[in-house]
Amino acid sequence: EVEVDEEDLAMDEEEFEELLQELEEEELEEAEAADVRKFERAEAKRQRNAVPICQRCHGLRHQKKGGEATRARAGAADDALTPEAFERLIIDEVRDRRGVVLLFVDFFDVEGSLACWRKLGALVGHKRRVLVAANKCDLLPNDVSKQRALSWVVRRCKETVPYLRDNLKETDVRLVSCRSGQGIGDLLQDSRDAAARARGDVFVCGAANCGKSSFVNRAVGAYSGGQNYKGVKAWGVTASASPGTTLGVVKINLRDDGPDVYDTPGLLQPGALGTVLTEEELQAITPKKLDVVTLRVSEGQCVLLGGLAKVEVVDAPLGAFFLTFYVAPTLTLHPTSSKNADAAFREKHAGGLLSPPFDSDRVQELGPFDSHVVDIDGRGFEGAAADVTLAGLGWLAVYGSGGRSLRA
Repeated sequence: EVEVDEEDLAMDEEEFEELLQELEEEELEEAEAADVRKFERAEAKRQRNAVPICQRCHGLRHQKKGGEATRARAGAADDALTPEAFERLIIDEVRDRRGVVLLFVDFFDVEGSLACWRKLGALVGHKRRVLVAANKCDLLPNDVSKQRALSWVVRRCKETVPYLRDNLKETDVRLVSCRSGQGIGDLLQDSRDAAARARGDVFVCGAANCGKSSFVNRAVGAYSGGQNYKGVKAWGVTASASPGTTLGVVKINLRDDGPDVYDTPGLLQPGALGTVLTEEELQAITPKKLDVVTLRVSEGQCVLLGGLAKVEVVDAPLGAFFLTFYVAPTLTLHPTSSKNADAAFREKHAGGLLSPPFDSDRVQELGPFDSHVVDIDGRGFEGAAADVTLAGLGWLAVYGSGGRSLRA
């Protein structure tokens, strides 16, 4: 044992005063830093409020409503709000201009996000460099391999969009989160570097409601107040859960000499959930976090996802198996007999056991389910036999043994 002389540990009055002064200076620096952060937040709010915006944008930003009257959809009364009008706008404003396309897809609905871009080459030009950003990666469970998720997005891109089969490399695809800021800084810098090499600009494209405008706001916030992509937000453009929020090509001022960034209207896929749901219903299925729910389901049983979808076990000769759902917490899951899950049952329980939708009239307006049968070979219960995408709602993992069929 080492003996310590208590006198060696003693502190004289001068040393004590120095220590006290150091502590006071540290507390003062922390208080000053807190005041600076408070001032920056107040200044950012003042600048946002100083910019005049229309009543529609104010409702979309602050009240989560206000876009129904000017909502883009197939068959819209205003010809400028139809899918065809948005495609013409992309052709007129993007195709003949130099630069790169930054194509956003929703990780929750990759195929749906890409379906309206099957004519990508014709829309943006056949010699165009395309970078793909898969948004909402922050919602992936921790045990999901990011590399596996990235490779899956690349495959879906090449299988869905003919232009990308020979013009997309894995290094051109990024997993990002416009909500948390994850990956946004590198994505913005890399896309502007690629645009500079092409002597052009960055055109942010994608399907409606997949995160384009939220990405732009992150970029504006970062260039207005530093490079903290995870903490800085700005009202560069209006973003909301309502498809068709952006109605034109918007040039974003990043206040430097680099390539410009342009936000473009989201293209619409006819029949997609975003084009038929109300704003309240869209808010309910758009996740800020994921619920992970596992249910044991036997042959002849099903799971209703609110009143919007049904997953039914059609054939399971070796017995029940497990379905693990990854969905928004506000989307109800209700297991029941397949015989009970008819339209009358959905109308009776809309807004209660089954929501969204929130009333029986909406069940009738939405009409019957479209269905697809999926055949799956089970791999036991240690690993998922398949992941089934529920377009716009989430996905489910299937666990069990033997061959089986699902109808969804």
